[in-house]
Amino acid sequence: MSSSPTCGPVEGSKNGHWQGRNRNHAWWPSKQGLWVLGALAIAGLHLGAKGTTRMDEGDEREVEEGWYASEVAERLARRTSRTFEELKAKWRWSAAEGPRQDPATISNLVVFSGSSHPLLAEEICDYLNIPVGNSVVKRFADGEVFIRILQEIRGRDCFVIIPTNSNDNVIELLLSISTMRRASAKRITAVIPYFGYARQDQRTPFRREPIAAADIARMLEEVGVDRVVSVDLHSGQIQGFFSPRVPVDHLTPAAAAAAYFVENVPDFKRHALHPAGVSSSSRYTVLNRATSLGPCPMVTVVAPHEGQVRRARIFRERLSKLLGPQVSVDMAMVSKFRDADGRIFRQLIGDVTGRTCIIVDDLLDTGKTLATTVDLLKGEGADRVYGFATHARFSRDGQKRVQECENLQFVVVTNTMPLEGGKSRAIEIHPLHDKIHQLSVAPLIAEAILNIHDCGSVSSVVAGDQEMQSVLEKSASNREP
Repeated sequence: MSSSPTCGPVEGSKNGHWQGRNRNHAWWPSKQGLWVLGALAIAGLHLGAKGTTRMDEGDEREVEEGWYASEVAERLARRTSRTFEELKAKWRWSAAEGPRQDPATISNLVVFSGSSHPLLAEEICDYLNIPVGNSVVKRFADGEVFIRILQEIRGRDCFVIIPTNSNDNVIELLLSISTMRRASAKRITAVIPYFGYARQDQRTPFRREPIAAADIARMLEEVGVDRVVSVDLHSGQIQGFFSPRVPVDHLTPAAAAAAYFVENVPDFKRHALHPAGVSSSSRYTVLNRATSLGPCPMVTVVAPHEGQVRRARIFRERLSKLLGPQVSVDMAMVSKFRDADGRIFRQLIGDVTGRTCIIVDDLLDTGKTLATTVDLLKGEGADRVYGFATHARFSRDGQKRVQECENLQFVVVTNTMPLEGGKSRAIEIHPLHDKIHQLSVAPLIAEAILNIHDCGSVSSVVAGDQEMQSVLEKSASNREP
């Protein structure tokens, strides 16, 4: 015959805390066992309360009643101070037509902001005409991140916007995704305007190094992300670091940047294309003002090193569509190599004599590559030199180095990362500095969010086709007769 399983000391032990009533029933504790369990329960409650004192008794009240209340007040003040026309002017170089007027059409969608770049999240929500998700992000005195979502998200489509340009932001993103997953969100999309550690996408041969970009991708998958949206990854292969279960949408602001150059470089603006509207044979036609246009500018898009050739080619295609076939837009590249003594040499491949040059890169960090390339192009006979970099990190006096570059006209960056001590300002009309102009990627990201939420195609946003058509129409309406 089989006997019931025993637990604790052997049945009948006088010193045991557990004794059975009989062999055929569940085991019940003795009086001594009840006393022990009660003491342990009281001690556990005391220790648990003591261990959570810093959150429950102090910081939580400070977060919800102090910091969060003031933050919400600032958000509402900024949101109500921006009018519809101001927002349209702010996004004039993108495909944006203004914020969505009917929030009821965007059901079940929640966009959350991290602490690293709240202004970008607010601008995206302005475009979508929805409020920013109700959440708390704070750091304790010891540096630990505290996150709490203050609204119901069960079964909802959640997006969290956090650029991972620092280690703290990486942890904040991971914990935000984990919080949403534990709160039973239907789908979680990580919007990472700047993907940190992207430059560590491969190992140096015969070196013991991590592939940090792949490790970050695995972390995001482990905490439960469903989809990733990023802007201008350092290399497109990073999309392959995620499994097929996590699609990655790779956006590019090349079209908006090309439109900005057309509007702000005098020779470009005079020769830009005009939407046809009357001709069925071609989509766009050249303005018939040859007598007043003057000589056509000669333009060269320059890749500062071999790794930027593809990015420069994409920008050249966008710029060529705006300028038309009458303007010559060529390509050039700077090849960097080291001699036997380790000294770095740069060689220009292409002709830039008397041409307007635009240097295209993905990241503006210390500014050394930009400044060195500008001086090289001027030494080779370039007429004017401009720059475009999607991400502006500006470490090690990078901002100062760009400002002091005499041969640079200006450089265009975007707001994928906050500038000016964590404050990101959309300054399409008024530059941040004389030589640093900032464009907003909020409409680009917002359109991607809409298409993802509506189960539509993100390809048109990625390729920039819709953006190009809108830019051409706006450029024509703003052009002098």
